[in-house]
Amino acid sequence: MDKSELFIRAIDASHDSIRVLTKGNKIDLPSHTHHKAQFSYAEGDATFIITKDKEFMLPARHYAWIPSGMEHRLLYKYRTHAIYTFYIPQSLLPDTDFYNRIGVYPVTSLLLEMILYSANWTGDILANSLGYEFVSTLVKLLPELHSQSLPFALPTTTNPRMQEILKYIQAHLHVKLTLEFISKKFNYSERTFSRSFQILLGTSFFQYMKMARIIRAMEFLLRTEKSVSEIAFETGYESISAFSNTFHSLAGMRPSDFRALNR
Repeated sequence: MDKSELFIRAIDASHDSIRVLTKGNKIDLPSHTHHKAQFSYAEGDATFIITKDKEFMLPARHYAWIPSGMEHRLLYKYRTHAIYTFYIPQSLLPDTDFYNRIGVYPVTSLLLEMILYSANWTGDILANSLGYEFVSTLVKLLPELHSQSLPFALPTTTNPRMQEILKYIQAHLHVKLTLEFISKKFNYSERTFSRSFQILLGTSFFQYMKMARIIRAMEFLLRTEKSVSEIAFETGYESISAFSNTFHSLAGMRPSDFRALNR
């Protein structure tokens, strides 16, 4: 049994405990599931959460909530200084929709202080201990702090032909990619391609392109010193104002504010 398999098994080994892993416990795991729900907060550049049908971006100063039983893996594309993860038994969670769906949420100052304080404990924390009560309180506060997940997710597909198209799109976000151009390049009629894209990915080509470009822009803002105007042009925008307005509509803030908040 390899190290990653032992790590995954240990999550559920103690059925009723809260398992806390912080700082030096970062480990790359294959796609997996566990009975406990998962809270993860990463310091550093963006982390990505891969599920069967979506790829979520977890920027700095945000946390991810992954419900019990959902297959997933964390992908560290760039530098990650530390990761704080809590594995929460289902019996501890209130019966609300928040805990039953995956989401990415901003971390408030209060929540950040509580996350960092949790570094006082690691491993399995048992009921009736200070650590157990502290982390339980943190988790139960989450729906009150933010109930609306940020839309930092791109749909994926197992269809080989569409995977090839998505790979091409991701490699060419810096140029103008239209429905007409992609359809012709991959030997589709526009109507057939548009319909196939919607069926396989659950979103339109236009919406996918918009989100893909903004997520790439977030990556640039987090890990480079490029100016906002440089990032706009390198993600396929011909107008800085159009880029800034689109970014604001999705992230709720301007690109410069996003960079300042996450540094």
